[in-house]
Amino acid sequence: MTDKLTPRQNELVSEALCKIAAEMAGLPIAPEILKTLRRALVSELEAVTGETSTESYPASRSISG
Repeated sequence: MTDKLTPRQNELVSEALCKIAAEMAGLPIAPEILKTLRRALVSELEAVTGETSTESYPASRSISG
C-alpha cells in the first residue's frame, strides 16, 4: 500500500494501531481488523489532507486595477 501521508501522519496511524493491537492481543481476528482499521485511518487522513491542502491555491493573489 502506498500512502500519501506525511511522516507525522504515518506515526499517528502506527501509534493508534499499536494501542488497538495491545487491547486485542490474542484474538485470532486481530490482524484482519488491524488491516481494515489502518486502511480506514489512511483514507481519512488522505481525505482531510486533500480538503485542507493549500497546494491548489496561489501563494499570493494579485490585485489588478
